[in-house]
Amino acid sequence: AIQPAVMTTTSPHHKTTTSLKRPLSVLQLIFLGLTGLAAMIQFWMGSSHQGIHSSSHDHDIRDKALRHHYQKGGNKQQKESQNQYQNQPHSSITIYCILPYVWTPASRAKRIEILNTWGKRCNKIQFLIDPMVQVNETTYLDATNWEHESASSSDGTISTATDSTMSHTLPPDVHVIKDMTRAWHNCTNNKGKKADECRNIWEKVWRSFVYVHREQQSLNDDDDEHYDWYLKTDWDAYVFVDHIRQYVHQQSWNGATQHHFLGHQDLHKKNKPFISGALQIFSAKSFRALARTLEHMPKATPQNITEFSGEAICRDGAGLADFPTALCLKQGANVTAESTRDEEGRERVLLFPPQDLLTFNRTEQGEWWYWGGKPQDVGQMENCCSPLPLVFHARLYKDASAGHYYFMERELYDRQVPVETWDPNKYPKLKRRELLNTYMQKVKAAIQRENLDKLPPIQKWS
Repeated sequence: AIQPAVMTTTSPHHKTTTSLKRPLSVLQLIFLGLTGLAAMIQFWMGSSHQGIHSSSHDHDIRDKALRHHYQKGGNKQQKESQNQYQNQPHSSITIYCILPYVWTPASRAKRIEILNTWGKRCNKIQFLIDPMVQVNETTYLDATNWEHESASSSDGTISTATDSTMSHTLPPDVHVIKDMTRAWHNCTNNKGKKADECRNIWEKVWRSFVYVHREQQSLNDDDDEHYDWYLKTDWDAYVFVDHIRQYVHQQSWNGATQHHFLGHQDLHKKNKPFISGALQIFSAKSFRALARTLEHMPKATPQNITEFSGEAICRDGAGLADFPTALCLKQGANVTAESTRDEEGRERVLLFPPQDLLTFNRTEQGEWWYWGGKPQDVGQMENCCSPLPLVFHARLYKDASAGHYYFMERELYDRQVPVETWDPNKYPKLKRRELLNTYMQKVKAAIQRENLDKLPPIQKWS
């Protein structure tokens, strides 16, 4: 039944009292209903899902809703989890998250998704970008001398502006690697494809490591901003930061005093193990040793500008970063890549979507690079993957319009996420969807069993 509206009156003695207002007429009710419906339609049109290439205005509407939802702590259960987090035995382990990045419309949208999901669990997170940034499909600008926005708004929420390129500014967690020598955006060979000498992934990664190392060197010994572990990952990776904390805690490792370099151990290069770039985890001691080695290694010349071809010299060059990272750490500090497989031979670092890995059959596929050199008892098919993964990695995660990371927050942690932040039509269907659901249920059960579903206190981003 419709309740009569309440109006407030003031008595001659200035005491507030209430009285009942006359019930609304049918025409008034219809008018109010249509007004409310129009407002709902306007809100839906402003905040509905627009994809990677949404306008800046649409992104701002969506970002404000996300900031309000996440930065205010969410529901009561989430706030209770924050209070409980400090009681976890691994909670004091500090992790610095490093993401070598490009600054494009798609990556700017993905950064927001990362900061609103797994990025919250890093003690510090930095996005390291090339000097050239992409404004749209045809326009690039040099951001070398751009300044930073303020670190936060007045209510303490993180900066998530997506249109900062228009004001020639960068968010506070985005830093330009100013000394890059290889362009990423306009270098092609005579066939119109990206030329080998322009594949700047390795240069971007090693310069990012040196940047972070020098930043840390500039701190005083009594500063709080020193970290136990460093991880390098990509924007198409969903990282379980708390699983990493628990993992190194269970090993009784000390990041400050012990050498460790771990992740998915690739063994297909004979006697040259390395860690996949989807997730590379360094103890603080190993990270410092690697950065010092990188500072002094031979830099680009006409003789070494081409891609690595299996040589055993730590140097600058074009190409991928995974193998040279391991090579330089081995030569600089005699640190060898370590596997994170569990005691049953299941991978903790998932290089492909879980629903795909769950179908990998070594006998049928043969010894391609993924299987090459691995022990014969490594898990496969439904036994491929640990229920306590350290990362999900997949190229399809680059699609910010799908909201994969929001989906994972909802499925694994029962976090309330706005419905417009993920697209259920972009997830696997039928058989592989069933495989994914079963695996995700195992992961969720393991997270709850290990008390890893406690959300860390919200960080302030610098």
